[in-house]
Amino acid sequence: MASGLAVLLWFLPFAEVIAYPIRIFVTILHEAAHAVMAWATGGSVASIRVSSDGSGLTATRGGSLLFISSAGYIGTMAYGVLLLLLCGRPRQARVVLAITALFIGVISLGLIRPVGSSGFLLGLALGVGGVGIAIFGSPRLTQFVVGFLGVESCLNALFDLKALVYLSTGSDVKTDARNLQELTHIPAVVWAILWTLVALALLFFALRRVRLTWR
Repeated sequence: MASGLAVLLWFLPFAEVIAYPIRIFVTILHEAAHAVMAWATGGSVASIRVSSDGSGLTATRGGSLLFISSAGYIGTMAYGVLLLLLCGRPRQARVVLAITALFIGVISLGLIRPVGSSGFLLGLALGVGGVGIAIFGSPRLTQFVVGFLGVESCLNALFDLKALVYLSTGSDVKTDARNLQELTHIPAVVWAILWTLVALALLFFALRRVRLTWR
């Protein structure tokens, strides 16, 4: 049902109104992955900017640019895969949703700037709403929400990677792949394709595990 709704939202009229908060959720996940990797490699995070069009930017200092730049797309897919794997049991799904919502809320409150921007307000709303569902929602609703967020994270990661491959071959737009091209002199499109292959491998692993679980 979560997969069907996620696909249906691409075709329904005015569905972008429903899908927009999910798009912001995925963008916050992407930028948070950059931030976490910056901390993990000894760097710091100055701020995160989430624009109204769904794009984002994380300003970091220090750390490993190789790992920081690679973390966005791979981290989004990995977290989506994790949600898919953990939504099968009601109690487990409730805990996962609460942790996810708290994480989004803390990242929004602590790092997204400027305060009062659409990204900041939506991030807080997603955090509060997710915690509310985790506490008061029925087990089936909680499982559905976790599964839906997992599917949307995976699909958006793939579509974003498709756009990244195109941007890496047909423009000079500043992207994560372009950052690594400047660092390593390896073409941006190579990084984009590599990240796509890793993301597909993660998704294949998740679908295989879910299928074995259902058996």
